[in-house]
Amino acid sequence: MPKTGIQEVKERVVQNSQKNRLEKELGERYGIHADTVSAIRNNRSWGHLGGKRGPKSTKGVNHHNAKLTESQVSEILESSGTHKAIAAKYG
Repeated sequence: MPKTGIQEVKERVVQNSQKNRLEKELGERYGIHADTVSAIRNNRSWGHLGGKRGPKSTKGVNHHNAKLTESQVSEILESSGTHKAIAAKYG
């Protein structure tokens, strides 16, 4: 799907109160399923293109519930211990 199509999906669906009908219409226009249009609208797909809604949540160390630092994640990824030993160390 062209970038302009993604942007149209993001803009038009947000503005329209009859979202289900419009999602189906846009899906047919671009040859994708209405669920894909919904995913674009909710930034579950093609979120890197931005839009009026912006990302739904922050991920990684910037998430409000983050328990690990970036360095701890790197240590875990490089660790050769058992899963049980790693879990005991990092909780």
